[in-house]
Amino acid sequence: MKILVAIPHYFKAGSDKRYGSGRQNPKIRSQQLLRTILNLHQHFGSKTTELDISQKRAQYIEREINLDLAIFVHQEDHLLNHLSQYHQLFKAKRVGGDPKMLGFACQKFLGEQSGYDHYLYLEDDLLIHDPSYFDKLRHLETCYGPELLLQPHRFERGPQALSRKCYIDGALREDLLLPFQQKSNPDSLILDWGYSSIQLEKAKNPHSGTYCLSKEQWQIWTKAAHFLDLDTSFVGPLESAASLSIMKSFEVYKTISPQSHHFEVEHQGHGFISQVIKGRIPMKKNPETLSGKSKS
Repeated sequence: MKILVAIPHYFKAGSDKRYGSGRQNPKIRSQQLLRTILNLHQHFGSKTTELDISQKRAQYIEREINLDLAIFVHQEDHLLNHLSQYHQLFKAKRVGGDPKMLGFACQKFLGEQSGYDHYLYLEDDLLIHDPSYFDKLRHLETCYGPELLLQPHRFERGPQALSRKCYIDGALREDLLLPFQQKSNPDSLILDWGYSSIQLEKAKNPHSGTYCLSKEQWQIWTKAAHFLDLDTSFVGPLESAASLSIMKSFEVYKTISPQSHHFEVEHQGHGFISQVIKGRIPMKKNPETLSGKSKS
């Protein structure tokens, strides 16, 4: 299996404070980027070892997998200098122009490379923990065809035990999504996965900060008339680069909320979940709480 990954990375203190690239401590931000890089290699790289206790030695595990990772940066507005000892794990690609268009530079790069089984776009603060991530994508395509794309749910971990976990890409207004949805495609699908039946639905929010295409989907995507149209009309340039092109190319599905864990990625930090913890985003009352009942 050959995997190509493109990651847009930008950091400039005091830039757009809506994003981590402008408001976070550079040490924290560089550590997040490093975790993203190491996480990919640990789960999907070829340098996995095991201990042979009987022989008192370690040995490589033969894995038929090849991971190529490119990180796109804007001129010198980045933190790759913090990761100099890890330079062999990725290739740095420097580009000019508007730094908010880095995601489209990643699109262009992915579209120019052939011969891979999976093409992964991943924002620089996301973690994939699921070793079956690519298997689950292939499973949907095998069952329903390459015109349908499965997107993961993003979540954040709570800094306190009681806050636990929060899925952060909530439902958008339906009128924003209807132009991209095909009535001929079912609103929901069922996938058998092991002993579980997984229910998918047309994504109420297609954005995940990432997407991954098979070689068949890559062909559909790169041959589309809108490929590299640089359309930034979905929220903004960052969100559009991550989501709008695939929304135009595929019917996007996600698992229903109770099964969000089946296909998910972690968003590092507490930017969204902290808003819930601090009460800035109110928590919907549980019907049992309103009636005076509680679970024992």
